[in-house]
Amino acid sequence: MREWKAGMDKAWAENTSLVYRWLKQDYSPPLVMLSRPDGSLTGDLREMDSLLQGAWFPIMRKYVDQSEPSVPDFLAAYGRHLQCHPMASSEITGRRLRRRIAKMSKTTAKGLDAWGVRDLARLPLIVLDLLAQLLAAVERTGRWPGALTRGYISLVPKGEGSLPLQMRPLSVLSAIYRLWAGLRLEEATLWQEKWVYGLAFAFRPATGSLDAASLLSVMTELARAQGWKLAGAGLDYVKCFDMVPVGIVLACAAALGFAAGPLRAIAGMYSSLRRSFKVLGCLGEPFAATNGILQGCPLSVILINILTTILKENM
Repeated sequence: MREWKAGMDKAWAENTSLVYRWLKQDYSPPLVMLSRPDGSLTGDLREMDSLLQGAWFPIMRKYVDQSEPSVPDFLAAYGRHLQCHPMASSEITGRRLRRRIAKMSKTTAKGLDAWGVRDLARLPLIVLDLLAQLLAAVERTGRWPGALTRGYISLVPKGEGSLPLQMRPLSVLSAIYRLWAGLRLEEATLWQEKWVYGLAFAFRPATGSLDAASLLSVMTELARAQGWKLAGAGLDYVKCFDMVPVGIVLACAAALGFAAGPLRAIAGMYSSLRRSFKVLGCLGEPFAATNGILQGCPLSVILINILTTILKENM
């Protein structure tokens, strides 16, 4: 009981979401076994990595044996929906990094470079200034240090079963990359408001899913009061993040005015990133994806919103 109380006190002080999760009993157990195609279970690490690769490679490495969709053809068909709004992008400084670190969760997992947010928070300003110079060089060249281009995929059970494709893959990258991406996200979020579809609710300031639900409730009440028939459609983008052609979404971002330096850095990460599936603390064989944007990257939903905005504008 004493240990439980100490743990809850620590959670309340550092990450209140853990307390709420315990109160709701909303806990996802760690992945310890996977189902084979015949329904039997295995806990053998090598076999689990093989099953994960066999299931996910056709999705994450879709263009190993075929060409990516043509960027010029896509822009020729849908470029009319991409009106350029230049994104403001300020110089990265040590002080800006320090302010961003203060906003980051201190309990998130470390990347393979073993740096955590707490480690970054302990750095003196003179070292953060040097880190700012490094990140500026990355934006100029599009090249990341090798240690920052290694990550792992943590598979979170969704409660649907134990087959590989019934897991949610979350990419865990270096805390330094997440720091940079979070800093540029502050600017990208403001830029997004210049072009995002007017009735989009996801990942926007001062709006969210509750606003969409409220609007739908009002429409439903109005239709019922007037005796109207109300119809709608819902689309579920299966494996949405993992199926996105990177070349197309980055070209669309450039056409919309995403700042050139940060866009080079994003493209550089996607072209050099190597990840492994992680199970029970063990890493599988590293691989390079040919498509998909990273669940776990702060900028990923901005990229998704670019594509959904084009879809809505084209309807």
